[in-house]
Amino acid sequence: MAMAFSVAGLRTPGVTLDDAGCVKKTFPTLHSALDDVVRSFASPAEPSGATGRTR
Repeated sequence: MAMAFSVAGLRTPGVTLDDAGCVKKTFPTLHSALDDVVRSFASPAEPSGATGRTR
């Protein structure tokens, strides 16, 4: 359940996973993996002159 709600929490403000022990056996690195996912979706600054549009 924690892993499923963690995915929903990526898009839903206010969802937190406070008990790292609940995934300790099945996915002990869940919190660091989620941090990596969040960082990978952080939008970098657009280069100068970029319009954000594609053709």
